[in-house]
Amino acid sequence: MNNLVCGLLACALGGGHFSNTRNWNNAEVTPLTVINTPNMEYLPSLSANDETLFFVSDKQTDVPVYEEHKGRRDVPDNSQNVWMAHRADDGSYGGDIFSYGDVNRVLVNDGSVSRGIGDWTYLFASGDTRESLGETDIYSLKVTRPDGNVVVVETDNIGANINSPYRDETPAIGPDGTLYFSSNRPGGMGGTDIWFCRYNRSTGTWDQAENAGAAINTADDELAPTVSPDGKFLVFTSKGQRPSFGGYDLFISTLVAPGKALAPVNLGRNINSSGSEMGACFAKSGDVLYFASDRSSNFDLYKAQLPEGREHLFYR
Repeated sequence: MNNLVCGLLACALGGGHFSNTRNWNNAEVTPLTVINTPNMEYLPSLSANDETLFFVSDKQTDVPVYEEHKGRRDVPDNSQNVWMAHRADDGSYGGDIFSYGDVNRVLVNDGSVSRGIGDWTYLFASGDTRESLGETDIYSLKVTRPDGNVVVVETDNIGANINSPYRDETPAIGPDGTLYFSSNRPGGMGGTDIWFCRYNRSTGTWDQAENAGAAINTADDELAPTVSPDGKFLVFTSKGQRPSFGGYDLFISTLVAPGKALAPVNLGRNINSSGSEMGACFAKSGDVLYFASDRSSNFDLYKAQLPEGREHLFYR
């Protein structure tokens, strides 16, 4: 697993119902062929209304660069960028897929979009050096229309209570406002761990980040957390949890309090493969899971759809 993939992962959430009695081994898994390319597509996340699918890709695109006294020029950029695809009438994602320019920076690895706190606000991770506190930081993106026409985009570092001198990435916010993210900072269980913190609405600031503990984290890597639509479950990527079907697998754990989860369960052999699965997100209905896997070659995006109207014992 290259360091770039380990470095920028994430997921988003919506609102709805999700049940851990469902067995994802019975889901129908299909690739998102309209989106997938020979390059990497991974870290899927959904907007709150499911209308937009965000993902990260290192495919090449032409991006505008402005140089002093030289004007605009287009350069090929095959760093990791955030892309987005809109939902069609039939529920599929594709059509006009384009680079999400308000997040991406030229020749910088960007990724891991999550819905944030408040309207038109998102969180994302970036290896950019602007306002940086470490190797990779989490930023907030706020979009407003002060006069109804002009769009103003504000980008800010989320602050030292969350960001460290190390890699802080893959933000995901639960319905209760708890932020989950991954970091390789000291003080964890080893490797990259999942951390969490709460948003203080009275002060408009984030509390100090805490490690999610030994129930979730191991001496190996835990990455790319996401919260189920009803806020009851944490889904994440792990190399250290067992049983495992391959390199990195997807696991699910019941949340009993913010940042406190029960022992995780592998999502099963239909979702996980002998390769690696990196990042996932649920549609707000709770019966569709989008995830990334390198089971074929490079990382591609997949859709897992549960059988309609059926409940199953959860895979163990």
